[in-house]
Amino acid sequence: MIIIIPIKDSFLFFPNSEGNIEKLKKEVKAYYEKGNINPDIEIHDDFIKITIASEKIEFERKRFGKLISLCENGHLLEAEKLVKELVTEFPAVSEYHRIGGQIKSELDKPKEAVDYLIDALRWDPKNVHALLMMGNLFAQKKDIETALKYYYQVLEIKPDDNLTLNNIGAQLMQVGKKDDAIFYFQKALEADPEYPNTYLALGLVSEKEGHYNEAFEFATLGMAGIDPKKKNYSVPSIKESSFSGYKTLAYYYVSWALASPELVESLQMPFDKEFDLATKFLEN
Repeated sequence: MIIIIPIKDSFLFFPNSEGNIEKLKKEVKAYYEKGNINPDIEIHDDFIKITIASEKIEFERKRFGKLISLCENGHLLEAEKLVKELVTEFPAVSEYHRIGGQIKSELDKPKEAVDYLIDALRWDPKNVHALLMMGNLFAQKKDIETALKYYYQVLEIKPDDNLTLNNIGAQLMQVGKKDDAIFYFQKALEADPEYPNTYLALGLVSEKEGHYNEAFEFATLGMAGIDPKKKNYSVPSIKESSFSGYKTLAYYYVSWALASPELVESLQMPFDKEFDLATKFLEN
């Protein structure tokens, strides 16, 4: 296995180095030269290369399957104990650390979650799920600058990741970059035109801009029934408008949630969690 860490991105994986190259070199060597792994470490001007013999990388599939099952069934305390065993026995498996970070996050232990995710990225700097989770954790802390750095790193690896594109849009809204935010929301829709959070976010953006006529017209459309698979829904106040059923449904929900939140439950639309999430992301 070969791990390549660009020097310019090293702070994402070794934040304690604080941009100091000598400190970074010492931290890298201390981290990887442990147990019986004994990697070959090359430190160049622009990148660090860590080479580990493939036979040193072990993967315990049976217990990994049990770990996934525990997580899926909500047995997080048991999963927390098992993942600790796995990362101790098999420290070079990035995904064990990543799942550990997810477990800690769901147990509301964000600091421990970050520690696990940093380890996941040290063993696989291209672990997209770990990068996305790091961005989300910093977004929750309102550290938008750091959150965006992790999100942008995801896009370098997977440019069409709709979740990341959506989350970047949400963070840019928080710092008042509305046009940039809408650009990323639109890119997110291109990647996945059926993802409700993006439509809900755009609906909230429309509300923030005071487009109340549009909101009313979306609500009126909903009274006649909206087919999510249908295309070309038209809103009179928006010239030459053509909306998908998914977008129309999301805007319809936002219109009611903002105007008459006490009636939202009667709509029986499964957007409550997504709307709450979109609202939190767009809060200033």
